[in-house]
Amino acid sequence: AVVFKFGEPGTLSLAMRAASFRDVREESRAIPWIWPGTPEDLWDYFRTAIVPFRGLFESIPADRRAAIDTKVLAAIHQHYDGKQVNFESRFVVVTAVK
Repeated sequence: AVVFKFGEPGTLSLAMRAASFRDVREESRAIPWIWPGTPEDLWDYFRTAIVPFRGLFESIPADRRAAIDTKVLAAIHQHYDGKQVNFESRFVVVTAVK
């Protein structure tokens, strides 16, 4: 999907060099991403409020949604400490000169 086009480290730097940017520097960063609530609250928010994904979720056939919900919630529960969901976000920061 276009939204993840530069998700892999190195891809944005490569594209910027191809577009004649100079002094391209890339740095990966990891920061805590904490949801102050239950996995169910997080999944409900993600399905309904994150606009780029709403159409994707709505396109899932109704007879498959429960199975998908079960699998996603099981994965989220692995990061739940009883109070909050503890994920780690990874970002790639790229700077350059045109």
